[in-house]
Amino acid sequence: MPKVGQDYGHGGKDSGALGPNKTKESDVVLAIGQKAAEYLRSVDIEVVETRTDDSTVSLDDRCKIANAAGCDLFVSYHGNSDITGRAFGSETYCLQKGGRGEQLAAAIQKRLTEALGTADRGVKEANFYVLRYTQMPAALVEIAFISNPDEEAILTNEEKQNIAALAIARGIAEQFGKEIPDPVPPAPEPEPEPAKPEPTAFEKEQAAAIEWCKKNGYIKNFDNKEPITREYLAVILHRIHGPKG
Repeated sequence: MPKVGQDYGHGGKDSGALGPNKTKESDVVLAIGQKAAEYLRSVDIEVVETRTDDSTVSLDDRCKIANAAGCDLFVSYHGNSDITGRAFGSETYCLQKGGRGEQLAAAIQKRLTEALGTADRGVKEANFYVLRYTQMPAALVEIAFISNPDEEAILTNEEKQNIAALAIARGIAEQFGKEIPDPVPPAPEPEPEPAKPEPTAFEKEQAAAIEWCKKNGYIKNFDNKEPITREYLAVILHRIHGPKG
């Protein structure tokens, strides 16, 4: 079974970048990455996560976790930031171009920008620790700029998180010749039955009269909805008021 190391940047005492509304980078990348993990598992790709909660994991330990597990690929999730708050778009990094790391980064970048609608800032080289010390092809994706108010809103919106997660997962799955299908939407909740109105006084009297007629045998078949004839009415009156025996 193919195996992917998934690294959700920062965590614990290191929250990473903060958005204008105090959104923590560590929180949103954990949410998006874990959604992507579920998509990958749905097509039989094993996922090894460097953290599963808001805990502190060193860069060295992140690499060791993926290396010890023998992962085939490694992806680190991040939210970008700049001091002006005006930068925007998505970009994905590999250690150096020309290998499987670049192929992985390019697949993620293409899928992510097309699905999320963010500006394509391209695939770039970087000497990031988790790219340098992992023993498998690796990519680091900067999903969007958490420092930009518009993109902070994207990163915190659950629907957008799902879109980003599915796009990244599809870029990863593509490396193994797998395609993740569109999620099946949940079945709509059934419409509640309207509350029955309280019966009127006449309807209550009618129900009591029907029960009395049934009990005394004056009308045999109440399932017949045909209008009553004068002849049948005469029979009913005769049963009630006529001679007995």
